[in-house]
Amino acid sequence: MLGPRSLTQLCLASLLLTITANPAQSPGENSAAGSKTEVLPSAAHLSFEVVSIRPSEPETLFSFHRTPDGFQGTGMTLDTVILLAYFPFALWSHDRIQNVPGWVAHNRYDITAKVAPENLASWTQQSVGEPTAMRAMLYSMLVDRCHLQLHTTPADMPGFALAVSHRGPSLHAASATEDLSDPKAMKLTDGGIAVGENLPDRTTTWHFYDAPMASLTDFLSHVAHTRILDETGLKGRYDFALAMVPDRPRSGYGEITDPSDFWDLRALGLRTISKKVPTITLVIDHLDPPSAN
Repeated sequence: MLGPRSLTQLCLASLLLTITANPAQSPGENSAAGSKTEVLPSAAHLSFEVVSIRPSEPETLFSFHRTPDGFQGTGMTLDTVILLAYFPFALWSHDRIQNVPGWVAHNRYDITAKVAPENLASWTQQSVGEPTAMRAMLYSMLVDRCHLQLHTTPADMPGFALAVSHRGPSLHAASATEDLSDPKAMKLTDGGIAVGENLPDRTTTWHFYDAPMASLTDFLSHVAHTRILDETGLKGRYDFALAMVPDRPRSGYGEITDPSDFWDLRALGLRTISKKVPTITLVIDHLDPPSAN
């Protein structure tokens, strides 16, 4: 369902590599796209004031971004819009959505949506990592324009747990000396910041400040393409450096990867454990092509 080559290439470049290979970039819409437990639209009463959905031109590339007062997407199939409304990007997978009509994964649309003035506060104040308002408005758009009906079923998927190694953690208690408002830092979904450093050997080291383990597991899930459970038992907030492994393996979009093969967790006294992690599956009961503008 996520078959188009442009989806794989552009999503990987614009969303994932922002975090793993471009630390000099200021944090933006996709720099901390969270990968926590799937969040269903919890504010479904929210909706866009104006929505335009038009068929894409044949050569249109896939893209989407949040604007100050709305949403802009090009070359989007409706299954990607549904996934965007329900899942963090790092957990997108065709395995998470079932019973999808064939046209849904092939017909592509350009979407422009504007937020009503009375909802701008909810829009601008939503978390980058957990954009609840955006997800709710996209969900409302799908119900209104495409008559979406679906239900969810519990499922599990291959994943990992983060645990303390046998020699114990090598982390420093957070210090109050770091400026957590640094505009060049990436704000972490569960608190704290991370500042990236590009090294001469073409690796990257991320310096975490005032970060709980939940922010680390969220960060690691971007390369893992699955959920990372926190089983460290560490409840504090920490300063530490997370270095990239020089001979790290290559992985494709959506391919589940052990984050310890990519990041040097051993230096932090941490390790990963393979295990099944809970998720949900979306089952489409009804979906129509978008109604006319």
